[in-house]
Amino acid sequence: MTEPRIVLITNMIAPYRIPLFNQVARLNPAFHVIFLRERDSDRKWRIPSHETRFSYSIMNSKNGRSGELSGILRCNLGIISALRRARPQVVILGGWADPENWLALAWCKAKRVPTVLWGGPRHLPCNRTGAGFELIRRFFVRSCDAYITYHSLASSVLQKMGAPADKISIGKNVGDIEFYYKRSKEIRQLSLVASKQKAGPSFLYVGRLVSIKGVNKFLKALSNLPANLNYRATIVGAGPEEAALRAFCAKHKMDHVVFVPFQNREGLARYFAMANIFVLSSLREYGAIVLSEALACGLYTLASCNDGVAPDLIKQGENGEIFDPSDDTAFVRILKKAIIAVDRESGLREHISAEFINSQPLGTYSRAFVEAVRLAQSGGAPSTTLDNRYSSDSDSKHAYSG
Repeated sequence: MTEPRIVLITNMIAPYRIPLFNQVARLNPAFHVIFLRERDSDRKWRIPSHETRFSYSIMNSKNGRSGELSGILRCNLGIISALRRARPQVVILGGWADPENWLALAWCKAKRVPTVLWGGPRHLPCNRTGAGFELIRRFFVRSCDAYITYHSLASSVLQKMGAPADKISIGKNVGDIEFYYKRSKEIRQLSLVASKQKAGPSFLYVGRLVSIKGVNKFLKALSNLPANLNYRATIVGAGPEEAALRAFCAKHKMDHVVFVPFQNREGLARYFAMANIFVLSSLREYGAIVLSEALACGLYTLASCNDGVAPDLIKQGENGEIFDPSDDTAFVRILKKAIIAVDRESGLREHISAEFINSQPLGTYSRAFVEAVRLAQSGGAPSTTLDNRYSSDSDSKHAYSG
């Protein structure tokens, strides 16, 4: 049986998505990704394009940071031409925030091409943009034929927004875990790194330094730890909150906290290798990729209860804990608990990383894509008739670029 031509539309080329897309292409070679732009303005990562094993094209949309539904006037109309060239039999839409996805949804409806919504809402969309926008989002959800989620929690949210339960394929939002697993292991074995590692707990935060990430909550909890714990903490990232966070550390004489600028994955692997406790203190988060990277490196991982993927990845007391970063007392308590855990078990890092990698979460995620495509097609016309839907389009020759 010939595999259906799948086109996925997503905002930008995120390095941590490349392994996932490679896996999907391995399961279905007729898989093509349309990136709306190369990267958002606040992303500094290097893109390892030489590692891509899937067909893709870049539209160079100028929407700046994604997630702005109000940017509809900046919609890149070229998405229609891109879809005509790709001649998809199923289209996967990477959320409702980018206006190009709305235009693509309308085109798919006109051409009777099944659509799959890919996303991971942790809660129902907040009503800060008004009830009208909530109704519009619900309309988008109900207009799709199947769904891929970032995590289990998103399934119930999508159902409340109108998605049928039997059309939802659940994934786990994970990143380039094989790279981090192998590279951090290699780095730890180097005498150069081993000689620099000191006794005592070593905390790590990786992410943007913005208020929603709750890094100030993390630093406040650290400042309330007993001085005799002899801990170290590394904050990797950049953002508008950096000056305030540094000032807090200076005020509380937290010389054991080090700030490191943004790092690409090779640099990140080094910091993962030198730490033993990872902290995600987000006040709101869809499904942090960095949790999977930390677990792949064997770090005891403290994940905010506000993150959607945490319940799927964290085994309480085994590879980490889920906690409420807004509870100052509980935050201090969970840091102490993590210190005891990593001190008690000498082989904990190896156990965490091996168990996580052996669970094959990336394979599960890629299969969720294939399953969602099947679900989307199951209620529509047979795939053998789909090519007739493009007969009215000009420039309908199937062409992929990458």
